[in-house]
Amino acid sequence: SSAASEGDKRQVQRGWFGGLSGVQARHLVPGSQAIAQGQEDTAFKSYFIANTRTGLEPGDSLPDAFAEQPSFTFGSKGSTSGRLMPEYYFRERFGAPPQDLVDKVGFSGDHSRTLSLVQSGAYATGAPTHPVWDQALAAGELEPAKVQVTWETPTHPASH
Repeated sequence: SSAASEGDKRQVQRGWFGGLSGVQARHLVPGSQAIAQGQEDTAFKSYFIANTRTGLEPGDSLPDAFAEQPSFTFGSKGSTSGRLMPEYYFRERFGAPPQDLVDKVGFSGDHSRTLSLVQSGAYATGAPTHPVWDQALAAGELEPAKVQVTWETPTHPASH
């Protein structure tokens, strides 16, 4: 019938999601499942970065002083590697979300903006995804004298 045809046009049969949005989509649509993932999406990392004026140094774990910094920026609220995983590891390490320990917590909107906000000193610390950091570093867009990675998370899946 024409009503059934109209309804079918409004249904999504396949979609490409990030890690977080994929979980949200599967929660909203019972029986849906992830069926494919790019090879590069199996092992993403989030970097915890700091403006060098903080004095934070790279290490094998998230430094104690990270939670004592005056400001921290995530990327987008819906980002797996720019919000969800960094918040998970922050909570795991410090027993509380950044909002409970850091005076100013923000959302830059995207990974590149996180880099520029921390490099400029507008935020003391932040958390972008590794490919954006690596690309910006290779392109000469980052100044290691101003911003550095202090810790990287274990790998986690990304888009599917």
